[in-house]
Amino acid sequence: MSVAIVSYSGGLTSFEAGRRAMESGDYERVEWWFCDTLSEDPDLYRFNRDVERLLGVKIRRLVSPELSAARKPRPDDQPGAALWDLFDAQGMIANTRADLCSRIAKRELFRRTLKAEFGPADVMVVIGMDEINDCDRIKSCTQAFLPWRTVYPLTEPVVFKDEIAEWLAVRGIAQPSLYDAGAPHNNCAGFCVKAGLGQFAWLLASYPERYAYHEAREAEFRARTGKDVAILRDRRGGDTKPMTLAALRARIEFGEVFPMRGGDSCSCFSPQLDLFPEEAA
Repeated sequence: MSVAIVSYSGGLTSFEAGRRAMESGDYERVEWWFCDTLSEDPDLYRFNRDVERLLGVKIRRLVSPELSAARKPRPDDQPGAALWDLFDAQGMIANTRADLCSRIAKRELFRRTLKAEFGPADVMVVIGMDEINDCDRIKSCTQAFLPWRTVYPLTEPVVFKDEIAEWLAVRGIAQPSLYDAGAPHNNCAGFCVKAGLGQFAWLLASYPERYAYHEAREAEFRARTGKDVAILRDRRGGDTKPMTLAALRARIEFGEVFPMRGGDSCSCFSPQLDLFPEEAA
């Protein structure tokens, strides 16, 4: 039996990859798997429902047991709370070189489910990456999934996010609202430990309440553990040291500008990939 498993993130490119896999006729069955970080923008779930109605599919929601176990109930829940709960439970803050959030909540969960249900020869994993910005990610992702095989439907023909959004709009479906705000992907409500300084500057400008929440959780972790750790890094002067979200906010308020840079796709399935090696903080 020929089965395709779409690694669906709730974003435009993974949607288009899944749609192309269905349209290709190459598979007897196409399944859509969504690894929920419990930290997503609320509009992502609206988009998922719209995709299900449009394509006549059922998106399978996977949640990591480790993520669920770490979860702390709170009445004023914010997108991203579950990730900070996981950082607390693991005793470390994730960053671009130690992305325990995407490792636990996505890669290990996806592979564990694959292993339990399929042999490596039974399925093809469909990934929504292209070769415009994603060459390194494709190599890293292919290695991460071995011995399972991967396919990248967006490499040919290449399509841009605005084209996918236009295709959806014609059919009465709005793109996820994070894109309207200028986000590079629709994951983790705009928060990402692999993001560059520009994306965090965007988050501060576009969703200040979310930035404030992440800043507060980072400060709480540092105070509780006594560790000089942070998501971001300061590379000025040739030295690399932790830079807190509070420090970045202060620099932005002082007038520094941090433009959004490349890497406009989610890289959760690309382990240990430093997206911004040249960025001097």
